[in-house]
Amino acid sequence: MTKKDEFLGIFNELEQYLRIEYNNGKYSETGFMSTLYKIRSRKSNSLIANKRNFDLLSQAAQLRNIMVHNENIAIPTDDFLIEFKSTVHHIIHPKKLYQVMKPIHKTKFAVLEDTLDKVFAYMKEFDFSNIPVIENNVLLGVFTERTLFHYLQMNNDGVIQKQMKMKDLLTSMDLDNDPAKYFSFISKRLDIYQALDAFGRDFEKDQELELLFVTENGNPTDKILGIVTIWDLKQAFLEND
Repeated sequence: MTKKDEFLGIFNELEQYLRIEYNNGKYSETGFMSTLYKIRSRKSNSLIANKRNFDLLSQAAQLRNIMVHNENIAIPTDDFLIEFKSTVHHIIHPKKLYQVMKPIHKTKFAVLEDTLDKVFAYMKEFDFSNIPVIENNVLLGVFTERTLFHYLQMNNDGVIQKQMKMKDLLTSMDLDNDPAKYFSFISKRLDIYQALDAFGRDFEKDQELELLFVTENGNPTDKILGIVTIWDLKQAFLEND
């Protein structure tokens, strides 16, 4: 296969993918560059919105037009073809969350019988601002320093003791992200760019999303399969590169 044939094959595959993926599953007659601009303006795909990648795809579109309408005028360089091929692969076949999440059995979380001093030790050792309380892979609550404040509010005569267990504090734990959203739920079938967009949207709303609980369908009542943080996504992007 010549470099021309390889490049055009990759380009056509990308164009077909974008015309369907970003038109609710139906083929769109919208031109390639119009589709790119629409994706970037709507921030539908952070990989495409990246300036370097957007410029690369724009150059590829120009090169495609030259090659199609002018025989033997231009062919892609080896370096350009390698970078273009890699970028297209990451767009069409992004890693799914189940591939990058930390499985729940490998993460630090508390159970109902864990004591307050043990949980605080976890938070100090790993520099956590919160820690989920999970039993049988189901999220029961998220412990933060606010939990103790809520407990005292709810129990006028309450006393905080180091040996208190998570089950004693459960009714004071946060499960509704109030007043600030700092966790959410996401389906394992979504990809790393969709997860990154979730963090980005919360940043724009001046919220404090810190972690995503990965479940089968993204429902809060589903069993927790794993946890994804912004650092997990950054690592996944580095591995892609």
